[in-house]
Amino acid sequence: QRFHGRPIAEGRIPRTPPEAFDYIEKNAVLRTLAAMSKGEEFERPGVTEWRAALVDLLNVGLRYLILHREVQVEFTKVISLSELVEASIYFPPPSYQDENVTIYEFSMSPGPYFLGLVDGYADLPEAGDIGISVGGKFTLHNWSLLDSVEVAPCETVRVESWWEIAEPNGTPHTLSLILAEEDGDSQVTIADAVPADKFTNEWQTGVYYREQTELTVPCGKPSGNYPLLLAMKESMSGEPLIFHYRDGSPIGTLYYLTTLQVVPD
Repeated sequence: QRFHGRPIAEGRIPRTPPEAFDYIEKNAVLRTLAAMSKGEEFERPGVTEWRAALVDLLNVGLRYLILHREVQVEFTKVISLSELVEASIYFPPPSYQDENVTIYEFSMSPGPYFLGLVDGYADLPEAGDIGISVGGKFTLHNWSLLDSVEVAPCETVRVESWWEIAEPNGTPHTLSLILAEEDGDSQVTIADAVPADKFTNEWQTGVYYREQTELTVPCGKPSGNYPLLLAMKESMSGEPLIFHYRDGSPIGTLYYLTTLQVVPD
């Protein structure tokens, strides 16, 4: 009340329980804010800790952060993805500001690194952005084989891929992970998936979506080298999308990932 000159609801000023201070100390966002507001030295949180703390706050219902005029905290401007990686910090711009208060509004998707509480995060791998355009509708930013290229029959391999939609559209799409014969002309097996477990007609722009697709090598498959390919198609019509390199040159409807070496058990 001394700060803002307005009565607190019902005129009560309850004592803050010790658990609240414990929570502040354990949460990287609140701990950093507390130190900044007091002008104290603080250790800058890493990206993982900062994002985990924000998710925790969203989980407990945080929507607004209100800073009174006496709390002299200067936040940086909106930080780009590359700056976020370098600075290890993210904060939204103020949604309201006057001579008395600064208000920050948090949402389920405050930046491209956020997919919401259900979907989790999708961070581009350290290898960088390959920028493959798919049908002019999607961008394949990168992919990663989570298992060895050496695989036995009946074993499962996992491919993780990072996607972004160019603009919202009403057509759902299916992602296919394909194991081809050694000559590449026919399929051994195929695994279809709803990418990121979310229909693409519900995807938002400016968000990275992470998909993990599993494919099982057929039991009894002879030893050999088999190409692992990626494809995407319209779910209803089955129309395949064409992959293009960053410079616009076409690749085709199948994108080569790697070659699996099937070995005996």
